[in-house]
Amino acid sequence: MSPLRSIGLILVGVGIVVSGINTGAFTSADVNRNTPVSVSDDSSALLSLDTANPVEASKSEDNRLVTVTNNLDKTQNTSLDLESKTDDGVQLKNNQEIIPPGGSATFQVDITREEQPEVIEFQLTSTGSTDIDLTRQTIIEDIELNVCRGDTFRIEDERERDIENRGTNIEVKSEGELDGKIRSIGGCVFIRNEAKVSGKIRNVTGKVIIENEGSIKGKIKEIAESVTIGDDATVEGRIRNVDKSVSVGSDTTVKGKITEITESVTIGDDATVKGRIIDVDKSVSVGSDTTVKGKIRDVEGRVTIGSGAKVEEGITGITDSVTVGSDTTVKGKITEITRRVSVGSDATVKGKIRDVDKTVTVGSDTTVKGKIRDVEEAVTIRSGAKVEERIIEMSDSVTIGNDVVIKGKIRGVDKDVSVGNDTTVEGRIRDVEGTVTIEQEAKIKGKIRNIERTVTIERGAKIKGRIGDVEGTVTIERGAKVKGKIRDINGNLIIGEEAEIEGQISDINGEIIDKRDES
Repeated sequence: MSPLRSIGLILVGVGIVVSGINTGAFTSADVNRNTPVSVSDDSSALLSLDTANPVEASKSEDNRLVTVTNNLDKTQNTSLDLESKTDDGVQLKNNQEIIPPGGSATFQVDITREEQPEVIEFQLTSTGSTDIDLTRQTIIEDIELNVCRGDTFRIEDERERDIENRGTNIEVKSEGELDGKIRSIGGCVFIRNEAKVSGKIRNVTGKVIIENEGSIKGKIKEIAESVTIGDDATVEGRIRNVDKSVSVGSDTTVKGKITEITESVTIGDDATVKGRIIDVDKSVSVGSDTTVKGKIRDVEGRVTIGSGAKVEEGITGITDSVTVGSDTTVKGKITEITRRVSVGSDATVKGKIRDVDKTVTVGSDTTVKGKIRDVEEAVTIRSGAKVEERIIEMSDSVTIGNDVVIKGKIRGVDKDVSVGNDTTVEGRIRDVEGTVTIEQEAKIKGKIRNIERTVTIERGAKIKGRIGDVEGTVTIERGAKVKGKIRDINGNLIIGEEAEIEGQISDINGEIIDKRDES
């Protein structure tokens, strides 16, 4: 129902046109009377309108448009006409009503659903003791065409013949069996609970709906509408060339690949897809504890992998973000991602993460066994995580949390590098255009070199390799240890109290401030 819109009319003559406040569509009223009158979408008005907003379109005929109530003391002759802003596919069911004092009349419309109209504008004229002329505009609810209407050919028990070239819906009833294929169907296909089809389902102009525990031994291919598969079902072939979405229920198995899908793919919890999911024009969502044994590749929208799920080959060629849930395993690489990559806690990525146009975030206690490289925005490795290869060629910053292990080197970072408390980097840190900060109790087993700005080694941190080729100041805080040399520093060298430097110090262009001497 539309919001209340009211017009207060106070008349001082005859033939005055009045426009009032309108919180919805435009409204005007032309009233002839010598005493005050009101026209409103409020039951307290002398002539009240209850306009549907939106107009329901669940059926083609007798959809309510507006109810008019006559609160005057005389009969009103009221008529309706559709105006120019009304979309094609709308016709008035009744256009004239005589409304007695205290009575109401409802005007209805017929809607041609195939036209999918969206807007109705109408003019209401009411004559009697008061003459009223006004316009209103409203919308029609979104229309989803019922592609499954029409006759249905049903299989009650068993049938040992193919079903082909039929212009009707096809229904295999619960526990029914079709020993053959379903092909070239001009309606929808329904495989009810526990029903079985031994062949493929192909070339269907409507929807394909497989209910719980249904079984299809062949492929599902060339479907003009959506494919919906219930829980505990089995599809032994591939699902291919579907013009709308594909939905696979919980505990269901699809033994082939899912490919060439015009809209989205949704896989429920505890399901199994033994083939690839590729060439999807919208999003892919994989439920918790589900296994996808093939790749997820070439997806135009977002890819979301639920907690505890497994993707056994990798995720590549995604034009949106990739989100991998907690306790999830991706056995292959995550690469060629247009937006972000986010991996939850306690997860495992056995391949590399590469070619990401925005940020990469690796969750707490997660393991990445491959390298992380070629990321355009910031990389964040959260506490307790492990990266067993290198982190290289970063266009932004690298932030590593506490208690992290990086078994490879960090190299080629265009902004800052920060290594958290108690974290270990087993390789070197080099070729950094920003600052390098090694936080308390962290360990760097390789060199720190070729740094464009400053280097800070915080309290208790340990550097086994040398520090060299630094353009800015190098600060070794109290209690920190450097076993290698410190050389080729263009800025100052600041050494805190109780710091330990075992290697030689040479080629410092700035000032050496050694607070150990002061103590």
